[in-house]
Amino acid sequence: MVLCLSTTGVALAGPRAADDAEPPASGLAHTIVAQVDNGAGLSETALREAEQLAGRIYLAIGVQGIWVHGEVPLQDPRGLRVHVRLLSRRESDRKIATERISGRALGQANRPARLVYAFCARIGEASVKYLQEYTRLLGLVVAHEIGHVLLPAGSHGQTGIMTERVDLWTKQINRFTPDEGAAIRTMLGQE
Repeated sequence: MVLCLSTTGVALAGPRAADDAEPPASGLAHTIVAQVDNGAGLSETALREAEQLAGRIYLAIGVQGIWVHGEVPLQDPRGLRVHVRLLSRRESDRKIATERISGRALGQANRPARLVYAFCARIGEASVKYLQEYTRLLGLVVAHEIGHVLLPAGSHGQTGIMTERVDLWTKQINRFTPDEGAAIRTMLGQE
């Protein structure tokens, strides 16, 4: 599963388009524990901003995100562990060439391994080209790719954050659709 970008079209927002949407009440029953490997060497501030955006997108569907920089047990009692790898240019280039990944892809997910890759150099280039904040794009890519880990195979949607071709000119934050949110909560409830 790969997030690609598009230079045309209109991005449609999910059910809660406001970037500062109120999260659901505390005591969430569904939690993702994201083990973040910062191979790209991003600053703590950049990581925190991207993680906060991705976290708000998940809170909007009733799922809490815990971001951990270091080892997380495969069977973490806090929630479902997802491994997020922020790749350097060299790591990205090697993976992209080896796996023949599209030249427009900003990230990739391996659902069975619960592994997410973010191609940080490409995200940086896209942020400059499309006049977007780097950490915003990184947060969106991470949220989208984690969505592929949590949703069934073939989970690109027609609207919201799970669209295959994202309009990167928009300043609007796409969200999960109600059906995607329900599917993610159901999946997490089975773990």
